[in-house]
Order: sequence, then structure tokens, then C-alpha cells
Amino acid sequence: MVDLQPIDRIEIVILVDNASCERPSETSIVSRATEWAQSGQGQSTKLRTGHGLSLLVKTELDGDIHQVIYDTGPSDELFHHNVRQLGLDLSETDAIVISHGHWDHMGGLFAALKAIGGQEIPVYIHKEMFRKRGVESKFLFWKRIRELAPVPTRDAIKKLGGKLIHSPNPTLLTDSTLMVGGEIPRITHYERGFPGHVAYIDGQWVPDQDVIDDSCLVAHVRDRGLVIMAGCSHAGIVNITRHAANITQQKEILSILGGFHLVGKNEDRIEPTINDLQKYSPHYLTPIHCTGNKAQMMMRQSFGDRYVRGCVGDRFVFES
Repeated sequence: MVDLQPIDRIEIVILVDNASCERPSETSIVSRATEWAQSGQGQSTKLRTGHGLSLLVKTELDGDIHQVIYDTGPSDELFHHNVRQLGLDLSETDAIVISHGHWDHMGGLFAALKAIGGQEIPVYIHKEMFRKRGVESKFLFWKRIRELAPVPTRDAIKKLGGKLIHSPNPTLLTDSTLMVGGEIPRITHYERGFPGHVAYIDGQWVPDQDVIDDSCLVAHVRDRGLVIMAGCSHAGIVNITRHAANITQQKEILSILGGFHLVGKNEDRIEPTINDLQKYSPHYLTPIHCTGNKAQMMMRQSFGDRYVRGCVGDRFVFES
């Protein structure tokens, strides 16, 4: 069991996402950028979308506030632009947490480090994140590997003040108000990782479907339950939810938010994923980024009012 401290409040701002929203949110836990950003700079027309994810997470416990960046989106330019448009100050950020080693989650890391400034900035990673990776497509008589865009190197991160912290196991940070989930046990039979995913190891491309570095970020809001944040859920969002509940010994799930990666070859997972997530009775479900339109539509139908749409610039607030 991990001693994750119950907090009074958590605020999550979506810095980078694939989608933007023009209409006001239908729930009180979410504010669009036009409603909260400083000086009205957060107009959705000025925020940019992109294939990727980045969250700014603030926790509060007994008046002490901590701030963490969870993933950094696909590029420095996009990250910097949206942070500037939202009028955010990242200089007080305690740490950066990277969910897994793909370009659409690490591409803005340099911009994030520069925005924080200083030295010895904790950057929570997994050592497997830095391998060259690709996606293999098989045809009748041949196959092709599409190499994924490279991620920042260890040396480059260190030169910009980052202090790499390898966290394969559940790891507490920010005075135990947040937890990096570590490697996720693969339990369900249908959450099969990333089909066709390969890594370049010892001079050759080898299967890397598990994406073992894929993890999550978790908070516990006092008397309300867990807030589970996922980058792409290559480990499976049900496996992630089960893992978070098991290691914290918390049955109540307040919110599950992030990319669920239920597109393309993974669409056959949508129905069993919905069925198993329903068993955890989350108060709120926010599938964004790589979840896919079909999965989002089916989840909205299944979860009803508990389904909460999320877009770039949105601010989520959960209080005890």
C-alpha cells in the first residue's frame, strides 16, 4: 500500500489536447479558458490544438500548494503558445512527470523546463522512454516500420536543468499529495498494449507492444476518492484504474481523465472497457486526446451525466 495523502483540492488545466470547445461546459467542475484565464487571454480561438497531451496539476493540502506538469504535448512551440495564452506562471512548478516515451507527450519538454527555470528540476521518467520506437504495418508479402519522432535525450534534459528520476515503482511526490503509478500490471485479457509497436534494440527492431513505461498520475481528494490521470493508457485504462485503486486501497473513484487510446485496432476494446469501468462507478469520466470519437460517443451514452467533455484550456476543480 502507498500512503497517498488525502488532499483538500486539486486543479487540472489541460494545456495541450487534440480538441477545442466553444460551448460552455455542462458541469460545474469544469471552466472553459474564456471563463478563468487571466486578462481574458484564454480565448479558445487563440489556443491551439495538437495531437498530444499536457496537464498542469495543482494540489492543495492545509494551505500548501504544489504544482506539477504531467506530459508536455508534441512540441515546444505549442506548449509555450498555450501557456502564454492562458497567462500561466510555471516558475513555481515542483516537478515534471512524463507518462510514457512518445513524442506527443515529451515534445514540449524543453519549453516546460525553460518556463520553470533553475536547476535540479525533478523529471519523473522510466528508462525505457528513451529508446527509438516505431509502428510496424504488415501487408500480404511485406511489412513496413514507421519510425516515431524522437524524444528529448537524457543529456539534453539535464542541460536544461532537469534531474531525471527513474520511477518503475509507485512513487510519491510533492509531499505525498501525488503519486506516479510506476509500471502497470497487465491483467485484463483485452487490453493488449499497442499493437504493432516496436523498439530499436541492439541494432534491430523488436516487438514492444506492452509499452512497459506507460504509467499514470494519481491524487486522492479527501472523502471523495481518487483522481486518476492517464497519458495514453497503453497499459489499458481499466488496468490503470485497478492498479491505482489497489495500491492506494481506495475504492472510491472521483475522476478518470486522460487519453484512453481506443482508436483503430483498439476499437474492439471499447465495449469491454466501458463495462469494466462501470464497475468502478467513477463520479466523472473524461476521455480526451487519443481516445477516439467512437469511444467518446459510446462512453457518453453509457455514463450519461458522469461523462464530462474535456478540451484544451479547460480547468477542472475537485474539492473535498
